[in-house]
Amino acid sequence: MKIEKYGSRFWAVYDSLNQLICVTVYKKGALEVLRRLVNRPDQHVYDSYLRYQKALKQARKDKNSLSNSSPNYRPGYKRNKG
Repeated sequence: MKIEKYGSRFWAVYDSLNQLICVTVYKKGALEVLRRLVNRPDQHVYDSYLRYQKALKQARKDKNSLSNSSPNYRPGYKRNKG
């Protein structure tokens, strides 16, 4: 999780996947959002979500590498044999 300048006068809070969570006017507000997200009691739910996202990303990567390795393979279609 991180805080970065967003434009000329705003502050953005990003999660560990570098996805934008929120934009605040004051850095103090961004720090508070970050503090609450890091110290929340349901952190295990968020950790599970991150593991799910990572697995999903890997599955998509594996699927793309499979489809790239066989240019004639198209799921759901029969190949012409003639």
